[in-house]
Amino acid sequence: LGQAHGLPVVHGIGLDGCFKDEVTPVQGQFFKDADPTIIEILRERGLLFRSETHRHNYPFGWRTGDPLIYYAKNAWYIRTTAVRDRMVELNSTINWVPETIRSGRFGNWLEHNVDWALSRERFWGTPLPVWTDGEGDYVCIGSVKELETLCGRSLAALDLHRPAIDEVHFTHPDNGREYRRVPEVIDCWFDSGAMSYAQWHYPFENQQEFEQHFPADYICEAIDQTRGWFYSLHAIATLVSDSVAYRNCICLSHIVDGEGKKMSKSLGNIVNPYDVFDHIGADPLRWYFLARLTPDVQKRISVAIIAEVASSFINTLWNTYAFFTLYASLDQVDIKQDVPLPERPEIDRWILALAHRTVEQTTAALEQYDAHRAGSVIESFVDQLSNWYVRRNRRRFWKSESGIDKQSAYRTLYQCLNLVHRLMAPFTPFLSEEIYQNLVRSTDQAAPVSVHMTSWPAVDPAWQNDALIEALSVVQKVVALGRTARESSRIRVRQPLSRLLVRLPNKNMVEKLD
Repeated sequence: LGQAHGLPVVHGIGLDGCFKDEVTPVQGQFFKDADPTIIEILRERGLLFRSETHRHNYPFGWRTGDPLIYYAKNAWYIRTTAVRDRMVELNSTINWVPETIRSGRFGNWLEHNVDWALSRERFWGTPLPVWTDGEGDYVCIGSVKELETLCGRSLAALDLHRPAIDEVHFTHPDNGREYRRVPEVIDCWFDSGAMSYAQWHYPFENQQEFEQHFPADYICEAIDQTRGWFYSLHAIATLVSDSVAYRNCICLSHIVDGEGKKMSKSLGNIVNPYDVFDHIGADPLRWYFLARLTPDVQKRISVAIIAEVASSFINTLWNTYAFFTLYASLDQVDIKQDVPLPERPEIDRWILALAHRTVEQTTAALEQYDAHRAGSVIESFVDQLSNWYVRRNRRRFWKSESGIDKQSAYRTLYQCLNLVHRLMAPFTPFLSEEIYQNLVRSTDQAAPVSVHMTSWPAVDPAWQNDALIEALSVVQKVVALGRTARESSRIRVRQPLSRLLVRLPNKNMVEKLD
């Protein structure tokens, strides 16, 4: 506002935070220490409207805790406002997870974009590549080769960061004046935003590799990066390539303690990850973050929370796997001996149909970068596999005589476990690897050496049977209602009933129940 009206920029305070000698009443005083003196001067002059204590947010140095003051200084800028509309337009093509970020936090930031303050004053950093003669002329250097040509020597052994780079100066061939680098360094977020190009040393080399990898398929970071890395990547790609830097972006909420409070050493509420790793495992923690929570949800973390994940899901899968390995080992089952699908019992065909649907839904969710939905589908399948299929087929595994029925049960359970552990590999790499090595590699040395080197699961289309799935869902609803009725009547599950009356809402459900 002052500059708009032609007012000069005047600093009454020096860079040391103390008033300058020209401000005689408080000269040499630290700016916050001078508050009482300034208030008294205003009171004496009749210019004080009110003096009171007011609680408000205020900036303090994170290292020393000293109060800070905003200080007007000259800086170098990138005129990002010139491509503001284009950045908004390109942003509309990015798949954001959650999608509200596109037009919300990130979209609003772009629409109200201001020029990027590029320069910083630091002892060490990436140098602003601008040399000046000190008389108002500036030269922007575009490469190390160009700088070597101007200074007349090789810079191969030189650290190109400040302060070492400041030793490089040159006499300009056109005017004979000496040029030295300006003292500023570049905002570190420019470094991170330029990684799309810098990692390939583009455009100086690796043009083909760059074109194969740009834009990135996906990036992921916390929500504060909407004004950091997400923005710097987007702004630089727009300026340099007129393109997005990434096609998909998963934006995460922050991790807090079990009570929802920000973790802090001073508060003593930091959760040591090794307490989780050593006592519960890394995979339950990964499953919790990926499959139990949507990206935008605040991520509460404690040992007890992760223990619940292990108990309610991870252990369920492991117990099902352990059940299979125990009885398959005792019976010395040839798991490669197949049983044609039409010859398998209806319950086997049902769980395989559910496996088919699980693979389809999990794949579709992950292709949309929706790990939460994929995890929910997998959890539902594991629950059905353990608490419905295995529970209702235990006698088939326990019986002493062999035959097609027993082989079908083993083969079906094996196929389900073989599918689900591979679906879970991106979520729970260690658990999946353990199951894979025992379930697959132990019987097939020609198989890939790791589950993470196998192909994504694909299932036989013949397994698909939506009608059977729907029919069993009706049965399960009736069973659930029956158990509820038993509980309300205090009749134990094992106590036989003389009859059970079920009222179904339509003929279609009656047919499915029959």
